[in-house]
Amino acid sequence: MRARLSKTSTPKAGIKGDKLVGVEYDDACDPKQAVAVANKIVNDGVKYVIGHLCSSSTQPASDIYEDEGILMITPGATNPELTQRGYGMIMRTAGLDSSQGPTASKYILEHVKPQRIAIIHDKQQYGEGLARSVQDGLKKGGANIVFFDGITAGDKDFLHPW
Repeated sequence: MRARLSKTSTPKAGIKGDKLVGVEYDDACDPKQAVAVANKIVNDGVKYVIGHLCSSSTQPASDIYEDEGILMITPGATNPELTQRGYGMIMRTAGLDSSQGPTASKYILEHVKPQRIAIIHDKQQYGEGLARSVQDGLKKGGANIVFFDGITAGDKDFLHPW
């Protein structure tokens, strides 16, 4: 995630005496890069983080923030595991995959009414988690799911047999 915050700071009082200034970091939605970014944030003395965006990068970064007592609010991570771990310093503003999946399933069953369904995901934490949540809802609704598998992000050859 690449986030840019306003370069202006908060009023003199700040939050509990801490002046807030926006700083930019980029984890590229990559788990390994997210760990490097989180460690840099710790070393830079940052106390509050708004980010990371992707579930796959938020998970490993959140472990570091929780250990270091840094408050993190993620605007985009939707994987339920993030907040099921009981961390006290990690918050989210986006809905869970486990909420989005049933909603999508209901719409598909009631409005699309397909005879057969194929579900393809990108093998990433967000994509696969959401696909499984949709799959669960469709199965409960009696849908005929004939295919469920993932592709590797970046692949260009989709002619190979699964």
